[in-house]
Amino acid sequence: MAPTSAQTIRALRRPALPTWLPIRKYTEGATGAPRSGSSSDAFTQRERSMEELYMRKHDAEKMAMLREALHLQQKRMDTLEEKV
Repeated sequence: MAPTSAQTIRALRRPALPTWLPIRKYTEGATGAPRSGSSSDAFTQRERSMEELYMRKHDAEKMAMLREALHLQQKRMDTLEEKV
């Protein structure tokens, strides 16, 4: 008997996984959720410091771009003042 269209659609929606494929089981905190208890371990401190370092570099780049834009705008204003 041929499968119906509903059976075919269901089969296409969720492909069958091989039985030998291991299933991942995450521990607490491994999924991005905050860890319970003490969060002052070395990994957490290193992660926090790396994020702060990234944000400082990103902010410094943004400030440099804004300073350059301000400098260009000041030049434009000076040239317009000279023309007036």
